[in-house]
Amino acid sequence: MLQTSTNLTDSQGEHAQNLLVSRDDPELFSHYVNHWRRLYVNSWTWDGQTWNEADRARYGTNDLSRVYFYPMPEKQPLVGVLQNVTACAPGNDRVFVEASLFDKSEYSREIANELKRLHALGCDVRVILQKQSGVNTLTNPLLLENYGFQGGVRCDGQHHNKLLLIDAQYAGEWRKAVFVGSYNITQNSLRSANDTMLRVVNGWVTNRYIDQFEKMWANPRACDAE
Repeated sequence: MLQTSTNLTDSQGEHAQNLLVSRDDPELFSHYVNHWRRLYVNSWTWDGQTWNEADRARYGTNDLSRVYFYPMPEKQPLVGVLQNVTACAPGNDRVFVEASLFDKSEYSREIANELKRLHALGCDVRVILQKQSGVNTLTNPLLLENYGFQGGVRCDGQHHNKLLLIDAQYAGEWRKAVFVGSYNITQNSLRSANDTMLRVVNGWVTNRYIDQFEKMWANPRACDAE
């Protein structure tokens, strides 16, 4: 099973993308197949079974893998994930985000509020966005009280990654987790788009994404102005 953020266009071949391959997880594979079937018939009901919002967050063969099928307007899983980060410590203090978009919607404000909370908690919170407008929104203290994020924010117009890295106390344990997919931190992605987010709790995998993030952080390219 392969999860990626890439679109099938020529220009996407020039952008950094997330791509994660999961093997030997039959439950996870089955969830993706059944989601594809629902997309194909354009309905959350297939073979007499309807997936409501609670059904769209599904565990794999073990509880270390989990997939979230959007839209999920009531659940807001990414907000819940960030709320489950409760402590940071030296060497286990990273919360890294890569996203294409960040807008002025209520949903984005809630994400910004959680990032501010984690920054105040002492976590190393850093964000790489694709568009200059997203950087302006996230860091502007005059828009609404939930903006004005003072952690690290950089821009890279040649990336199309959508991921969250956690190396901290998450869900009651010190964990390294990566969330990758096609979602954006926007109201549209939450409420309307057929996006996907895959969670893997695995130190080796997360460390590879940390390495990739650090390289992009050290060598950012110009923002996408649009």
